[in-house]
Formats: sequence, C-alpha cells, structure tokens
Amino acid sequence: LGDLIASCVTNRISEHSSSIKSSSLPRLGDLIASCVTNRISEHSSSIKSSSLPRSTSDYRLDGIGLDSVTYNGRKTPDAHLAMNGDTARQLPLQLKDPHVSQLIGVFERKILILKNRELELEQLIAKKDDSLRQSERLRALYSNQSNDAEISNLRQLLSDYEKQIDESNAVIKTMGLEKKENEKAYESVKKTVDEKQTEIDSLVEQLAKVNQEKNALIGENNYEREFSTLMKSRYDDLKSKFDQTSLTLIEKDQECSRLGKDISKLKGDLSAKDADIKNLAEQLRKSEEANAETAKEHQADMKRFQEKLDDREAEIERLSRELAKIKFVFEKEFLVSVAMDFHYSLPLVSGLSVRL
Repeated sequence: LGDLIASCVTNRISEHSSSIKSSSLPRLGDLIASCVTNRISEHSSSIKSSSLPRSTSDYRLDGIGLDSVTYNGRKTPDAHLAMNGDTARQLPLQLKDPHVSQLIGVFERKILILKNRELELEQLIAKKDDSLRQSERLRALYSNQSNDAEISNLRQLLSDYEKQIDESNAVIKTMGLEKKENEKAYESVKKTVDEKQTEIDSLVEQLAKVNQEKNALIGENNYEREFSTLMKSRYDDLKSKFDQTSLTLIEKDQECSRLGKDISKLKGDLSAKDADIKNLAEQLRKSEEANAETAKEHQADMKRFQEKLDDREAEIERLSRELAKIKFVFEKEFLVSVAMDFHYSLPLVSGLSVRL
C-alpha cells in the first residue's frame, strides 16, 4: 500500500510539476488526498474481489498467519487452541463416524479462515482511515500557508542551489587541476624513488659481493695460517728428530773411529805377534828337539792370541753390522717421516692451489 501511495504521488507530482509554480499549494494537497483516496478505494475493491478464492497457504505466503492476528494492538486467540476445544467436545463423534468428523473439521477451518480474513480487512480499513486522516492534515497544513511567499522562497532556494552548484563546479575544476599537478609530481617522485631504489639494489649487490670476497679471503688467510702453523710444527719435529739422529750418528761414528783405531792397534799387535810367532816358530824349529815344552807353550800362546784376534774381528764385524743397521734404520725413519710430511701437506697444498 505504501508503494502504491508513493507511486501515485510521484506520478501526480510529475504530471502537474509545470502547473505547481502558477497554482496554489492547497491544490497540491487536494491532488495528494484525491490520489490517496482513489488508490485506497481501488485497493479495497481488489482485496474484496480476491479475498474469497485465497487459501491458507496464500495467507502464509503474504506473511499473515492463521494462528494469530494482531488487531489494534490486540492479538486474536490461537486457531489451534480454538480447534482443540471444539475437537475435544466432539471427540466421541469422531470416534463414532470419522467421515462426519472430517467434514466438521473442514467447515471449522473454513469458518476460521473467514474470520481471519474479516480481521485482516478490518485492520486494513483502520490503516486506510489513518492514511486519510494524515492526508487531510497535510492538506489543511498546506492550505493555511501563503503561496507567493512559498514560491519566492523556493525561487530563492533554487538560485542559492544554482550558485552553490557553480561554486562546486569551480571547486571541482580547481581540484581537478590540482589533482593533475599532484599526479605529475607523484609520477616524478615515483620515478626518482625507482631510480634510487635501483641504485640501492645495485649497491646492495656490490656490498654482498664484497662481503663474499672478504669472507673468502678471510677463510683463505685462516687456512694459510693453519697450514703454516702445521708446517712449522712438523718442521720443528723433523728438526728435533734430525738433530737427535745426527747426534746418534756422530756418536756411532766416533765409536766406529774408536773401533777402527782399536782394530788398527790390534792389527799392529797382530803383526807384532805374527813377527813374534815367526820368531818363536823359528826359535821353535831351532829348539824343537831340545825343548818340546817350550814349543807347546808357544803353540798355546799362538792359539790364545789367535782366539783373541778372532774375538776382536768378531767384535769389529758385530759393530760394523750394528753401524750399518743404525744407518739403515735412520735412513728408513727419515724417508718415512719425509713421505708422511709430503702425504699430509699434499692435500693442503692442493686445496690452497684450488683456492688460489
């Protein structure tokens, strides 16, 4: 109903908009009231003509329930409660004849539907009365005012609105120019910021490369320092071993020299003994027949000296073997240590060459 009233008022105002300026405002109120009255009468007749064929489902689709209807702030009794009372009174009849009870229930529902429709029409009539009274108040209100003053006020208001529109257009134009200038400045600043950001990104990449090279050089320096420390410790160990071996060789050489001197002395003694033996042999041959005991003693001395000579030669041979063995062991240890140092230093040198 509100939509119908609004559409009617809009149509009548648009139709008579040209005549409002020259006509009086009470005429506008009369038009509104007549339009509202016509629409209400048409809508009431359409409701009366279409009220009978409607079913309970139509009322529920329209948002009006059959259970309870509000009228002037008062709610009607629930249909189910009324039906419960009727059905409770006619329960023995339903038990005797189900067909009759069904017919009675159908008629009761139809009566209830008609009552609900009657209440709805009463509510609608009350609403229409309120609308008519409100339209009458509006018409009385507009009929008591001066038309000329209202028209002049409307014209003044229209001129004020036109001035405001012109001012708003000027402000909009100015703001458009400022917007364009701001957009140009924004584009310039954005371009500058992009260039600076590009430079910053380039500097960050260069800094990352420099830091990477710095870390690589620091790693190589630490590696070389560790390698130098390791080589120095190995050199000190080899030097101490070499010094110890040199001292041992010197001692063995001195011992060999001493043994050589002893051998030379023994050889001299042996030569002297040989000469003595020869002399003794000569003397023995001369005095063999005369002194057999002396010959035997000379032979015993000869044998004793020969045994001593053999012992000395065996000692010299043993010392020579020990000297050769010591030299062999020293050379072997020296070669093994050199090979181990070369084996340990080879990965370090290869790693250093790869880094370089």
